[in-house]
Amino acid sequence: MDMQIDDEIEAAAHDYGRVLRLLRSLPDHCALDVGALADQVGADKLELIQWVRADITFARLIESKVTK
Repeated sequence: MDMQIDDEIEAAAHDYGRVLRLLRSLPDHCALDVGALADQVGADKLELIQWVRADITFARLIESKVTK
């Protein structure tokens, strides 16, 4: 059971890092909203929203990429 949780945590950290790199490579105001931005980086919209709530730096990065 603990190994499964460790694997899930490692996968989430990998996804976060991958999405963060992709977001940083995009130009500002490149998406209409968070859903469109999630589509562009191949992420789940709800996961992006959770990361926004957990990390103010991530929230500001998302804010710079959307127009709404």
